[in-house]
This record gives sequence, C-alpha cells and structure tokens, in this order.
Amino acid sequence: MYQAIIAGIERKNCIVIPTLAGRRSITVSLTNERQILITNSRNKNYVVTKQDFDAVLERFNNANDLNKLKTGYYTRTIWNECPKMISSPYVATIIKYFKGL
Repeated sequence: MYQAIIAGIERKNCIVIPTLAGRRSITVSLTNERQILITNSRNKNYVVTKQDFDAVLERFNNANDLNKLKTGYYTRTIWNECPKMISSPYVATIIKYFKGL
C-alpha cells in the first residue's frame, strides 16, 4: 500500500486531508527520496518510512471500526510500540483517505 500511496501523491503533487479528529488538516507530499512527507497545520514536517507506515497499517487493519478512526489509538497512550508519537495518527489519516473511508 505504501507504494500505491506514493503513486497517488505523485499524480496530484500533494494532497490536503482532514485529520482523524477532523479539526485540522495535513498536507501530504513526497520527499526527493520518494518517501511520504506530512506537513501539519503548524507547518511541522514528518517523514514516513515504509517501516513506520507498515506498523500503522497493520494496527489500522487489525482495529475494530470504532478504534480505527480514533487518534489516540495510534499514540503511546494506548499503543506502547507506536513508531512515532506525533506522526502515527497522521499516517492513519492517510490510510483512511486512500482506503476511501
């Protein structure tokens, strides 16, 4: 799915998506190395490696429908093995968008 998302971002150059909570938006683009780059509403940038993406994707796919779309489900508050405390909920946002949920 990581490569499919990269291809989707390449077609549009960048994508603006509401976060899981829906209060803010993130901009998703690519780095020069073709990794996913997330820019949040505070203009902070986060690079998403395939390894981190795959960890969030596995959690997303194994979650029930209620938890799947909760920001806290992707933070260390609930998920001790969370790869990146700040960017993991954003990765779940990207997955949600590309799955059409």
